[in-house]
Amino acid sequence: GFQRCMEGRCQDPGRSPLAGAVVLNEVLIDGACDDANRDGDIHALEDEFVELLNVSAGPLDLSGCLLVETDLPAVPRHTFPDGTILPAGEALVVFGGGSPSDELDAWPGAQVVVAEPEDPAWSNGLNLDGPGDRLRLLDPELREVFVFAYGDGCVDADGGHCLPSISDRSLVRAPEGQGPFVPHDEAPGANGLIFSPARRTDDTPFAGAPAQ
Repeated sequence: GFQRCMEGRCQDPGRSPLAGAVVLNEVLIDGACDDANRDGDIHALEDEFVELLNVSAGPLDLSGCLLVETDLPAVPRHTFPDGTILPAGEALVVFGGGSPSDELDAWPGAQVVVAEPEDPAWSNGLNLDGPGDRLRLLDPELREVFVFAYGDGCVDADGGHCLPSISDRSLVRAPEGQGPFVPHDEAPGANGLIFSPARRTDDTPFAGAPAQ
């Protein structure tokens, strides 16, 4: 994985000051369940997504932050470009690929992007593994912001709080931004929806105030 190395010595860079301010709010592990990015094509990799939520009281600069997962722990799946600012209470959705509908990006309080590593030679989406994976958000100094582990991606350090892998719906926090992950259609207010990228669980827009 990522470590800070100088003069032949490597050490864990520690926890990021962004930890607790930006959280993973929703994740779709298998995009084959439906057309999450609304581009007219149901695709197992391209419709995968992660939704980040700013639960702090002010804007956060995510420039240079990295999304990494188990298969290629030293090669980011997505590098947030310079100028990536996430306002308080708002969401940012990273899809695995495709051409997300402009309608998603136009919803209030949300930004929508496609996974793009700094090295385009590795542009192969989020690549979340069905049986299990371990997804981390790292800040520009390679400090851990959060870790999301499920199925085979869990380790002893997770303390037995491993999430199951589900392929027919997303996992979302309930309450949003702070609660534990539950299957989307079982979250309060979901009304049967199996995911809600760039929208709240009840299909209402995120609106520029910290999540409660």
